[in-house]
Amino acid sequence: MQTKRNLDFKFKNLLTLFEKLSKYKTSCVGEWDGDNCIVVRHDIDISIRKALHFARMESCHKVNSTYFIMTTAPTYNISSKENRSYLIEIFDMGFEIGLHFDPSVYRNADTKYIEDRADSEADIISDIVGERVKSISLHNASLITREFEFGKRFKEAYPYFGGIWGDKGIYVSDSRMKFPKNIYDVISKSIDCPVQLLLHPEHYSIDGDSYDRIFSKVVLDYIDDIEHTFEDNSKYDEVVGGRLKDCVRKVLNDNRGNSST
Repeated sequence: MQTKRNLDFKFKNLLTLFEKLSKYKTSCVGEWDGDNCIVVRHDIDISIRKALHFARMESCHKVNSTYFIMTTAPTYNISSKENRSYLIEIFDMGFEIGLHFDPSVYRNADTKYIEDRADSEADIISDIVGERVKSISLHNASLITREFEFGKRFKEAYPYFGGIWGDKGIYVSDSRMKFPKNIYDVISKSIDCPVQLLLHPEHYSIDGDSYDRIFSKVVLDYIDDIEHTFEDNSKYDEVVGGRLKDCVRKVLNDNRGNSST
């Protein structure tokens, strides 16, 4: 991985990063004991399938980390047969599974109700992996203006250092596909202070795709899921029959230049 700030998000560079991390002490969020090390976490916003591919690469380098999973994501269904199996495989590799919680789902509900919903969502994940969820991270944490008390059940992964994390650590994230600091410089500082490193699996690809290509491929993945779901439906086979990707491309082309689409 390049040492400049705006990194090339190719798999080959990700593997270089994992190799570098393997030379330092790493920890998942739930097991971090306050020592100087790198606390590695992944917020899964888009796809558990992509998270699984990411975890397989990370596991080869024996990096300890937490995969934070949403139960209210509009982009994946944690309870589908495929996603349950993906999540169990990630857990079986030795990674911690935490809750990536989105309070905005519950709009203006009172604080206690939202805190209870976090417990309920965590129970859904616990039921799948067979182990109690101990850690939580907040979705779009920088936009949340309310304060919650999740500490009674969870260890919180803040997007900064404070509270149980202390005030002398370093936080770095690849959010928006940009590292604000030289990632290798940050990693080396974990000898003297704790470092919290957040990586999003959807940002990484073979060719280092841009955002538009990343999300175009996400849509095509969803089409594959639809095709699989309706593979035994004769009407679907008659009308669409494995041609949904072409249908979507045609609709997009036909509506090119229409600002309402």
